Amino acid sequence: MFFVGEFTKPVVAKDIVHIRDSVETESLLRGTVFCQVGPCFEWDDDCVKASVLEQQPTRWRQLADPYCDAALVDTFPSATSSTGIDLLESVQHQASKGPGPARDFIEHVNSLPPESIRASHAQILRAKPGGFASARITRVLHSVSYLVPGKSSEDGKYSITQVTNDRTYKRLMETLQMVLDVMGGYAALVERETGKLNPPNAPHALAPERKAGDPQCAFDYFTVSPGAG
Repeated sequence: MFFVGEFTKPVVAKDIVHIRDSVETESLLRGTVFCQVGPCFEWDDDCVKASVLEQQPTRWRQLADPYCDAALVDTFPSATSSTGIDLLESVQHQASKGPGPARDFIEHVNSLPPESIRASHAQILRAKPGGFASARITRVLHSVSYLVPGKSSEDGKYSITQVTNDRTYKRLMETLQMVLDVMGGYAALVERETGKLNPPNAPHALAPERKAGDPQCAFDYFTVSPGAG
């Protein structure tokens, strides 16, 4: 458990509300300290209840990113013009041409997050060992029976069903997709180093690599664990 953001009063452990479902946010009052999984926050006027996320006609879960949408329309005039190319690189190239939706998008995503939601370096270091990057995640998955099912009897046998098999397969495919995206799709190492792809228009074939001295990305401020995929 760690605390994120500012608090208007001293935090008392017994008063912390532990949230297990989004519907529980409906009863939270301004100034309430609540905890979800690990981080603790103070509920204020900027927090959004579950009903607001789901209510029509402005359902938050269905709202898109206007900056990104406008940049894609600006960069790719037709549905097929984005096939087989690096989308982000294309948007960055379009942004370099001058003012417009593409440049607005790049400037928006490269801006630092507000101080109120920015994680400190100490918080990031403390969060990483406890996340999916830690070997302890295997014990967490076992305790909640997410991938490894619970024992069906006292003899120690596990209940392996089609549902648990499908869940494990889906999880492995999700992780594999993340690895492919990071490593550059199915392009071989030699192809990545030489820039010669086979086929030439292989999508996601070349993933840009981070080099020493590159400007820090704004997303580095968030506690995102590398193994969360």
